[in-house]
Amino acid sequence: MRKGMVLSSALWMTAAVFFLPACSAKPTAAKKNSQAIPVVTSVVKVGNLTDQVILNGQCSPALLTKVTSKQSGKVSQVYVQMGDVVHVGQPLIQLDTSDLQIQLEQQQAALQVAQAQAEKAKVEAQRSFTQSNNSWSKEKAAAYSTLNQEKANVADAQSKLNQDQALYAEGAIPKQDVDNAALTLKNAQTRYEAAQKQYQVALADQTPYDQESINVAEAQVTQAQASVDSTKHLIQEMSITSPVNGIVVSRDVEVGGFSGTQGSVVTIAQLNPIKINVNVPESLIDKIRTGSAVSMTIPAINQQRMQGTIARINPVEDSTTKTYNVEVDVQNNNQQIKPGMVAQVTVGGLQPRQAIVIPANALIQTPDGPKVFTVENNVAHQHLVKIGVMKPDVVEIKDGIHTGDVLVTQGQDFLSEGKTVEITGPGKQDQHTKAGKSGRKKSAQGDQSQ
Repeated sequence: MRKGMVLSSALWMTAAVFFLPACSAKPTAAKKNSQAIPVVTSVVKVGNLTDQVILNGQCSPALLTKVTSKQSGKVSQVYVQMGDVVHVGQPLIQLDTSDLQIQLEQQQAALQVAQAQAEKAKVEAQRSFTQSNNSWSKEKAAAYSTLNQEKANVADAQSKLNQDQALYAEGAIPKQDVDNAALTLKNAQTRYEAAQKQYQVALADQTPYDQESINVAEAQVTQAQASVDSTKHLIQEMSITSPVNGIVVSRDVEVGGFSGTQGSVVTIAQLNPIKINVNVPESLIDKIRTGSAVSMTIPAINQQRMQGTIARINPVEDSTTKTYNVEVDVQNNNQQIKPGMVAQVTVGGLQPRQAIVIPANALIQTPDGPKVFTVENNVAHQHLVKIGVMKPDVVEIKDGIHTGDVLVTQGQDFLSEGKTVEITGPGKQDQHTKAGKSGRKKSAQGDQSQ
């Protein structure tokens, strides 16, 4: 009896082991179905793109200037705050100049000494020249007097020789008197020539003005003046002024801190005109030109439409976004437009054309680029897509999906590749259509293989 009961218990436990997995199979399947993510879909179709397109852009300053210092030093004064309007030449930062002021005073004293020495050199040179000139004048006068006297002696000796020659011709005097007169003339001429040479020597002996000493002293003055001017220039550079007109957007140093020559002390933005950066797809880049007028709205301000001008077009495509950066200039007289605001720029004058368009909200932005999800047999598949024209409500798809694909338009933020989905709402029938097409396609492929 006991043995039969043990056997019955063993049979019951064995049956339970096989029975329990079978009973749990249905709840597991039900749980799996309950994990399907609900989504809304639509079929990808070809649509019309109108003759204008709206592109999103971001406002930025026309010019952003990071003001740096030419000199290093301790900050003693900061004259501006963030948001202040500044003008060219307006003081921004003052660095400490106490050491330079002491240096300047020493150099100015050295300059005064050099100037005094230069004046002294001029006075000494003039005095020496005057004394030398007085002595030279006396020597020159004596030599000149001797020269004139010897010249007169030559004239007298020549006259005496002429007279004696005439008397000798008449027989009134002997030949010896004529010879004596000729010798006297010769001696007078010799003394006259000597007097001429002495006079030339007296003229050459004049002591020149001592210009060399003056030049050396004046060079020392120039050197001292250059040192003073250099220090004054350094002191001026310790006062940092604004190089442009604009608005202070950051104050990068504070009183008591140290300012070097590498980092900025103040950042200034020019906000009029303001610049709007727009990424234009390659399908449109050849249809816009610099100087063309565009219109835009900035939702953060109001819905009033403003006018701008295409100012610059980057000729190189961004390898990540496959778009070209275009800068639009907009007048911002009241500076109501702030950097960072989003603008919706309308570019007109484009030719209407056919293209694959999808709802803009179907796109998901990822680090790898924009992507979308499609559904086939209740399974989600992700696709990286190449976008073209972007409008507020629709986006052109250049590559990545095809017409007839079942596109997820709601619920895609909760999906990943291979997730099970449940199509709800409008588009539920699209899954069956897609599945039917897929089945017929596979059937046709199977027939061809046979």
